[in-house]
Amino acid sequence: MLEKSRKKRLAPSTRKHYAQFNPLLTFLFAFCIFITSSHAYTAQSNSLLIHDNQEDYVLGTSTSIIQTPQHWRIEDILQADNALFVRSTENTPNIGYSENAIWVRIAITNTSQQQKWLLSVEKANLNSVTLFNKTDNQQWQANTTGNQLPFSQRTYNFKYPVFPIVIKSKTRVNSTHPEPNIFYLRVISKTAISIPITLKTEHEFSESSSQQSLISGIYIGILLIMAFYSLTTYIAIKESGHLFFFLSLISFSLYILSIQGYAHQYFWPNTTWWSQHAILFFAATTTVFSLRFCRIVMITREHAPFADSILAALEIIAILNVIFSLTLDYSLMGKFSLIFTSGLAITLIAIGIIVAKQGYRPAKLYLLSWVAFSITALLRSEERRVGKECRSRWS
Repeated sequence: MLEKSRKKRLAPSTRKHYAQFNPLLTFLFAFCIFITSSHAYTAQSNSLLIHDNQEDYVLGTSTSIIQTPQHWRIEDILQADNALFVRSTENTPNIGYSENAIWVRIAITNTSQQQKWLLSVEKANLNSVTLFNKTDNQQWQANTTGNQLPFSQRTYNFKYPVFPIVIKSKTRVNSTHPEPNIFYLRVISKTAISIPITLKTEHEFSESSSQQSLISGIYIGILLIMAFYSLTTYIAIKESGHLFFFLSLISFSLYILSIQGYAHQYFWPNTTWWSQHAILFFAATTTVFSLRFCRIVMITREHAPFADSILAALEIIAILNVIFSLTLDYSLMGKFSLIFTSGLAITLIAIGIIVAKQGYRPAKLYLLSWVAFSITALLRSEERRVGKECRSRWS
């Protein structure tokens, strides 16, 4: 009798206060996929050819890659057999987790009048990225950045590694064959390694970075508006679901800011250890708060007791994940977090179906937001696949 009375008291309140969030959640999931869309691509060639009528290039398929022990120096790379370098077939080379140093050889032939360019590795959470380029006296100089170094030591004040370079124009070995400019990148990181390399003029870089900042600002702004609306609602009605929704949105916002590099740039520029662990930590705390919110909004203890037991066990694992994200090996915890969150998403959808079948409206809307997110992700993935096939045919 007591359980029935509690259900009658909680369910109408939950329907009233949480159903309003689901359209916004669906929009946020779709917008999150939108802002991760890739940049323009360039044609495949052994050497990237730059010319006067283009200011933005993606270098992925114009690079060759080799993995070596971390102690290898530039002299070792110069003496290595060229056959050891593997030509990249991807616009964004994806290496995954690796204990090795990843060396990227970049060949650029400049037929334009523009010699000053910005070479960027558009991933903010790499630990160490070093650019090697020749000086006028034919010596190789190194410029290192990454989130294992204080932000103040960066040559270019931006969220991801950016290197100002000079690409000499129309250097020729003989009268018919231009000699390419050669650069080397060395990437060492405990995080999953992908290397999206772009080449832009300062004008184009300024334009594109402003657009990125605007989109990210809008997205984070929407999250914060929803978060503080939930906080004020919690203060007014003391419904715990609003508190955990607020905490999950704040934690997710910090995760996004960390993975995009803004947190390292503005919040903790000199705390390198925390910069390297913040992504996993906030991913884990977002999971904890989201699980608690799910249990409250769908009242799983009453609608699906067995499912609630599963969520409770997952919540304990998520709390342990928060602790281990700061204490255990980053690569190990990164792999675990990827597997755990993937399995968690499937579990939450399944539990949403179970509760929705009982006719509980908040569960239906909660499930709808997950379905919308999954469909959007699949569409974006298919769009990238078709685009890649088209570009391969054109090149």
